Amino acid sequence: MYDGNQISLAAAKKVAKVCRDFAAAKGGGMSLFILDTAGEFVHAERMDGQVFNNIRTALLKAQTSLKTRVPTSVYNAQGRNNPAGQTRTIDQFRLLHEFRRAADCGGWPD
Repeated sequence: MYDGNQISLAAAKKVAKVCRDFAAAKGGGMSLFILDTAGEFVHAERMDGQVFNNIRTALLKAQTSLKTRVPTSVYNAQGRNNPAGQTRTIDQFRLLHEFRRAADCGGWPD
């Protein structure tokens, strides 16, 4: 039974073609999974050169997007724009600078 909210195979293939053309124009490759509203495969494909991790990541991204109803690109943008979401380095905590200063004066930072 067809649900009006589901994507048809023809539409999924059109989306895949646009993605494939975009990746080829950038000189890269891509793996793609298009899922229906129940999480079942509608269409899947990969370009040459894609390894297991690329393919599996594409599937996990599709499942995450379906379950959260948020494009996974949002999480990527949040990580870039929100320092709280990024892995901290010792320089970001200014510890390295403080330890160097302490070493110069012979003691621990105040």
